[in-house]
Amino acid sequence: MDIREHYPLFNCEEVIQNKAGLNFDLFKDKDTGTPYILSTSFLITLKKTDGKIAYVARSLKADCELERKTALERLEIERRYWQSQNIDWAIVTQKEIPVVKAKNIEWIHSSLFPADERGFT
Repeated sequence: MDIREHYPLFNCEEVIQNKAGLNFDLFKDKDTGTPYILSTSFLITLKKTDGKIAYVARSLKADCELERKTALERLEIERRYWQSQNIDWAIVTQKEIPVVKAKNIEWIHSSLFPADERGFT
């Protein structure tokens, strides 16, 4: 199953039922009115023990970005979109990622590819 069949590009103003308090104009080109493409960092596919597929959406943000009104507005649009799709959504900041685990993953990932494939000469 191709996830893009179920979650293609969409017009969030049409998908989100509860638009109260949202300012979609912040995410449109001021000259043309063309909406910007909003995206979520990760849409994760989970296979449950019963074999069914489930999805969770996660947005990665630096914690300092959570102080910006525009960033909060964008995250609220994401939250309401995923809520309308009955998909669990959450924000992940650097505070939720253990440094040692992240370094270990970085080390393992870098060893998966030869140096020339990583851009080193």
